[in-house]
Amino acid sequence: MRETRNAQLSIFDNYSSHPLGQQLRAVSDLLDSIPSLLQLAARDFPRDKIAQTSANGLSIESIFRCLLLKQMLQVSYEKLAFHLSDSITYRTFAPLTLDVIFS
Repeated sequence: MRETRNAQLSIFDNYSSHPLGQQLRAVSDLLDSIPSLLQLAARDFPRDKIAQTSANGLSIESIFRCLLLKQMLQVSYEKLAFHLSDSITYRTFAPLTLDVIFS
């Protein structure tokens, strides 16, 4: 079953001090203050069509934040995958664990 929200990933502050990093932190704080937003997003993911594999997939929160990041950066999915694999700030925003591999 797909999780709606990720468990806390880290106690460390992983946002860059760069202005974009601080902007992402502010957006993240805003999203965290509206938990009902994830419930609305979850409606777009039908639970009866999930493939029966051992993989859990990304949480609704990670998918939503990746899509938001894609729009904010105005990049293709390919470039988004690179940015997410290369940037701890973007991975923190998403939130993605280190075991998520983009190929």
